[in-house]
Amino acid sequence: MLAESRTGSVKQALVQYAQAALDEYRTRGFPDSVAVLDAYFAALDGRRDTALAAAKRVDPAKDDDIEDLYLVVVALRLGRSCRCRGCSPGDAPTRGVHIARAIMLRWLDLDANAPRPRGLTPWHAGPR
Repeated sequence: MLAESRTGSVKQALVQYAQAALDEYRTRGFPDSVAVLDAYFAALDGRRDTALAAAKRVDPAKDDDIEDLYLVVVALRLGRSCRCRGCSPGDAPTRGVHIARAIMLRWLDLDANAPRPRGLTPWHAGPR
């Protein structure tokens, strides 16, 4: 996410660091988490088919982490329209009320209306 707010060689170095970290993480046995990251990385790269395929590997009925679901929605929205459990304003939270849910919903709203003169989200981390 930090790389998205940078340019040039700094951005490239951050992307390489993130990719190396993901490659190492793959070896640790967390396929659902890797799918979330694969979906997000592909979305940032604009690779629609790859983002969609990785996002579909995540089961939102089993992953109730709102941050994971936000990243999956970013990937799904790149490939098609999506309403993931817990990520749309009309959906009830799965386990109580969390401030993260409000933040993620706000980010989704900003993403849907990009480009805008203000508003930072992980998908649109750079200046607009």
